Amino acid sequence: MFVYLLGVLGGAVGIVAALLPEASHGIDLLALTAGPVEELCKPLALIIILDRRPWWVKNREEVVLLVLLAAGLFATLENLLYLHVALPDPSSKLVWYRWIVCTTVHVVCSGIVAVGLAKQWQRMIDTGERLRLGGPFMRHYLVGAGVHAAYNGTVCLLQWRGVFTW
Repeated sequence: MFVYLLGVLGGAVGIVAALLPEASHGIDLLALTAGPVEELCKPLALIIILDRRPWWVKNREEVVLLVLLAAGLFATLENLLYLHVALPDPSSKLVWYRWIVCTTVHVVCSGIVAVGLAKQWQRMIDTGERLRLGGPFMRHYLVGAGVHAAYNGTVCLLQWRGVFTW
């Protein structure tokens, strides 16, 4: 249970990355960088565990599950902050959009990263080497972070063009 608590901690800590676009006072460039930062922050607590105490995790599936839990917590906290703090009176359309689309994006992108981390963990277990964040992890991270950045960029463009008017 302790590993699960530490593993999902990344979801809570990673919320700082979600606040970057808000702190920029509307500069959309930071929204593009927030996704890749978030995709590194969400599994960060687990990465530290895997580096220091890899035997605390039983298998690759558990690595993926822990990252997905962190992503779910992150998405929940981000939605609560946006819908109850940043936007005092959001439309019902925005509320539904954030809870369905944004949560899905967070979980799917983190799932991609999680698969790479699980493969890297397995390689570490098989070889006895320390955790390295290259190889499978980096490839999956780049895909997950890229998808997240593309999503954020698309939303920014659609807002700028007036398609999303919430």
